[in-house]
Amino acid sequence: MKFNDEFPVLSIVSILVIVMGWLVVVVGVVLLLINIIKGLDYWSDERWIGLLASVSFACYGLFQVAIGEAIGVLFSIEKNTADTASAMVNLSNRVGQMAVRQSASPSVTSSEDAGKSVVGLPKRPTEVLKPRTCPSCRQRWEYGEECPDCGVKLEP
Repeated sequence: MKFNDEFPVLSIVSILVIVMGWLVVVVGVVLLLINIIKGLDYWSDERWIGLLASVSFACYGLFQVAIGEAIGVLFSIEKNTADTASAMVNLSNRVGQMAVRQSASPSVTSSEDAGKSVVGLPKRPTEVLKPRTCPSCRQRWEYGEECPDCGVKLEP
């Protein structure tokens, strides 16, 4: 299991629960083997209780391991959700930039083509784009990769 930097205490608890669970499983299996070896002579009610207790001990250890792994699954869900949200924001930024370029592009000849290229997109998607600052003239703008004042192109 990987250590999660965002939730260090929960990561440590998860790792401890998994380690303790495996230790309980090992102790349960050892006790089960001891009870089976001792029980070869004769089977009494006390031996059956010992067998049942050792099997229960091992099952409880497996349950602890499952709880520790479930915490790891929650970490994975959180990471995948954050990655998906980031990808969606990046995609909406690119779509917004493409819409701005297409609406400003002189290559669109008919109004029919222009309507198809930007259908459903906001004209100024400022809510999803981060403002940029030009390194040469310090002008701030909201979308696009080129400074509107001096024409310096920035990396996306």
